[in-house]
Amino acid sequence: MKIALVAGLSLGMLVSGPCRAEDPPSSVPEHIQNLQGCFRVSYRFVEDGNHDYEVKDVLEWITLQRQSGAYLVQHYGLTGGKVVEHFNETWSALRDGRWRQDVGSSRYTCISQVRMGQLHCSSPGAPKPIRDQTRDDYDLLNRVSTIQISPRGWVQTETNDKVMKAGDVVATEVGWVEYRRTDDESGCENAKKLHPSQ
Repeated sequence: MKIALVAGLSLGMLVSGPCRAEDPPSSVPEHIQNLQGCFRVSYRFVEDGNHDYEVKDVLEWITLQRQSGAYLVQHYGLTGGKVVEHFNETWSALRDGRWRQDVGSSRYTCISQVRMGQLHCSSPGAPKPIRDQTRDDYDLLNRVSTIQISPRGWVQTETNDKVMKAGDVVATEVGWVEYRRTDDESGCENAKKLHPSQ
C-alpha cells in the first residue's frame, strides 16, 4: 500500500487542553478511540484518467499509543500474511479546542476544530504523495481534506491542487478514502500480537 492519508475525527467531543500520559482510558476522546482497530480500506484518487489511482478493500490494523500530550496512531498494512508499517499520525488537542494532526514525520499538518463528527482543514505546500514521487510535472500539493468519523469507520475526501513551486496549478485531484471497521478481525490477529493497541 502506497498511500498516506489523513485520518481521524470526532463525534462532537472537544478537549480544551492537551492529554496527559496518566489520563485514564475513559478520558480518551471518542474520535481518537475510534481510530484504532481492524479495517477494510479503499482508496480512489481521480485526476485525468492517466494519473488516477485506486486500491480496493485492503486490510489495515491501526494502533493507538499515548505520548506526552498527544496520541500516536500507527497504520499497518496487511498483505500476504505480512505486517508492514504504512504511516503514522500524531493527534494533539490544542488549548483553544482545535486538534492538530501531524501526518508522518514531516509530510503535512492539519489544524481544525472537530464539529458534528467532522474535521475540515487545508494543508498547503505538502510534499508529493508516494504514488507521485516519479512525476516531475509538479512540486507540491495544496490539500483540502474533510474527514467524517463514526464508530463503524470513517471517510476522508480530498481536493488536491498539484502546483509548481512558483504557484501554478497543473492538475487537480479528487480523492476518497474509506475505512470500514470489520466484524471479522481474524485477518488482523498476527498484527495484534506484534503491535498491540493501547
